[in-house]
Amino acid sequence: YSRDFDPVGIPRIRSQGRKGPEAGYGSARWLDRLRADPRGRYTSDGDPDVISFPAKDRDRLKATWRSQAQPY
Repeated sequence: YSRDFDPVGIPRIRSQGRKGPEAGYGSARWLDRLRADPRGRYTSDGDPDVISFPAKDRDRLKATWRSQAQPY
């Protein structure tokens, strides 16, 4: 719903440990990254009819989604 959203930029997270040729794509690395920066986490509110988000990010919402906005 963000103006800056890039659907092609979503990384695929694999179930993998911290070592190996593709460890950078592994779940162990991503879990460490999310632990270090909790702001990067996303938690759904469970209601598909509204878009819930922190009020401080109101200006990042695409105008076409404003009718479904539920800032908190």
